[in-house]
Amino acid sequence: MKKRYRLILSFSLLPATAIALLAQDGFDNNYKWLNRSLMNPAATGNINYFEVSAIARKQWIGMEGAPGTLFLNAQNLFAPVSSGAGFTLINDYIGFYYTLNAKLSYAYHLKLGTKMALSFGLAGGILTQGRDDASVYLNDMSEYTPYPRTLLPDFDTGVEFRYEGIRAGLSALHLNINSDRVEYAYNRVFNAYASIRIDINELVSIMPLTLVSYTNERFSGEGGAILYFRFPRKAVSMERLDRVVKDRYDRFWAGANVSWLGNLQVMAGLFVTEQWRLGYSFGYTWNLKTVKAATSHEILLSWRIKTSEPRRYLCLDDCE
Repeated sequence: MKKRYRLILSFSLLPATAIALLAQDGFDNNYKWLNRSLMNPAATGNINYFEVSAIARKQWIGMEGAPGTLFLNAQNLFAPVSSGAGFTLINDYIGFYYTLNAKLSYAYHLKLGTKMALSFGLAGGILTQGRDDASVYLNDMSEYTPYPRTLLPDFDTGVEFRYEGIRAGLSALHLNINSDRVEYAYNRVFNAYASIRIDINELVSIMPLTLVSYTNERFSGEGGAILYFRFPRKAVSMERLDRVVKDRYDRFWAGANVSWLGNLQVMAGLFVTEQWRLGYSFGYTWNLKTVKAATSHEILLSWRIKTSEPRRYLCLDDCE
């Protein structure tokens, strides 16, 4: 028992031992921990489901031109060939300016044992930035200058290790992107993350998590934990496997994480049914003195349907 809580404490406090640095780059959302393929293509198809997720993020509500982000992600595991495939569409906007990112992703899941797997992932697509010129109005339109639209290829890669409740990964996002070609300090991002899910009892488990990112010659990171709660339901017999497994899908969760940069995010959600998942996240940044409403809000909605049997091919995120 003492060893269990030492693991929890070490995962939660790791980011707090580092130096707080400057603001982060690129897209961000708090639900990347529930859909890791958003930060690592190697996690594509990491569950025995076809899943479609939509995330809406809004920051600094009340400010004119406040930034926001819309995420759409679909992924599926093709268990007979140990592969996952997915699609991600991200629309990031602030004022009249937008960044649109569309990618296809692929991951190969190499089975190393009954409860162990190593995944390798690639993603490729396009990134475009521009301005909604139709919404721009000036008193003297002769001063109007069209904004050049940027269109670039965009590539990601990564690797992820899984063993029982442990998840650890490395990823490199936007490999060919640099600040000379895109605005808003949008750069390559290198991520290293880890989480461990530990059962407290039959109904409650905790997942401490930590993330370190490097971009534009500076580090950033976050750390926290998510609590999962399972309602008691009778076991489900799986005749093909000649064993009994517990139903893990009727549950809700709550969690929080703190970034080195002075940002706190809390979240909660539930599985409305085994197929539908709904979540909400609230964030507060205390180091932005010039912002009147330094908050962010996120809503998650996802739908999933099982496409393969747990344990038959791989130990993925829903294996016990």
